[in-house]
Amino acid sequence: MSLVYSSPSLLKSIIAITEQRDRGKLESSLVRGLFETIRARHVTLHKLFQADGEDRVFAVVEFSNGRQVQLQDEDIVFENGYPLSDRPEFSACYRDGQPLTFEQPERKCFRYLYPIRKRGSVMAFLEINHDAALDEASQRVISGILSIYCNFLEILDYSEHDTLTGLLNRKTFDTNLLKILAGLQPSEAAKVRPTLSRRRSRQSDFKHWMGVIDIDHFKRINDQFGHLYGDEVLLLLARLMRESFRFQDKLFRFGGEEFVVLLAPTEFSNALSVFERFRQNVEEFHFPQVGRVTVSLGFTEIQLIDNPTVVFGQADEALYFAKQNGRNRVCSYEKLVESGEIESQDTTSNIVFF
Repeated sequence: MSLVYSSPSLLKSIIAITEQRDRGKLESSLVRGLFETIRARHVTLHKLFQADGEDRVFAVVEFSNGRQVQLQDEDIVFENGYPLSDRPEFSACYRDGQPLTFEQPERKCFRYLYPIRKRGSVMAFLEINHDAALDEASQRVISGILSIYCNFLEILDYSEHDTLTGLLNRKTFDTNLLKILAGLQPSEAAKVRPTLSRRRSRQSDFKHWMGVIDIDHFKRINDQFGHLYGDEVLLLLARLMRESFRFQDKLFRFGGEEFVVLLAPTEFSNALSVFERFRQNVEEFHFPQVGRVTVSLGFTEIQLIDNPTVVFGQADEALYFAKQNGRNRVCSYEKLVESGEIESQDTTSNIVFF
């Protein structure tokens, strides 16, 4: 099958990919564009992630019969993902880094699996089911579209990540927090993500959490050892963050020695445990030349009635309490209010966006 007749669809697909700035919409544009360009039966994008040292795969978005039929929320990937080792075809594609073709006579279709690379490593898979075998020219077009997608993803990565630590930057934090607040709207959640809404209604204790992290006595580190070693501390702390938090938790460098974490939905006890584990990992880590480094952390629940200023202010107040009361500790804003150690902030103030 040749794609010559699909040139308008091809150009439309490329335009749709390169005009996106939101990753979810970018992924949908890629899948929808390929679906329309090659007139496929199904096109599915699968992401690769690690959980407890195990490589797992989950379907992010799928197009079938001219419409999007699946859009997974990353909050629930651990529930719906499957081990890479359970899927031999995905394992082979990952290992060899090459596209694979399977003829499936029982389904009267051909199946294609393409690896999607990021900085040389496979990060996702594109699965295509087509009624007919695709010729070499068609497959080159598909590979070309994937290359454009990966190149554009690199541009997004550069604009969204802190240049020193590689964590997400302040600009991206604003976008992610507003997305969480918007997702807490009951009516929108019911319309856009009914499956997730039903799950959360059954697990009402699962909340989003924001944590603000500050390196204790960081100025002293810079003054005593120099800014090069100070930068190395920031780099190593970012690495410890990646190792301590989950795939779907969002990690940000907020500026200087301050970092922010947006935890995916979980219970309070687990949020406290995760933040405490990170604090302990930092305390036990030996930083070259510098030695022992500690962090203080304040966190709060992200609620429907909140606005970005209120959420950050509450987590920051808990952080301030931690630093004023011994440092190297984790404090919950809600627990501090409950115990009377701090006063509750007014959440009815006018919304002030960052």
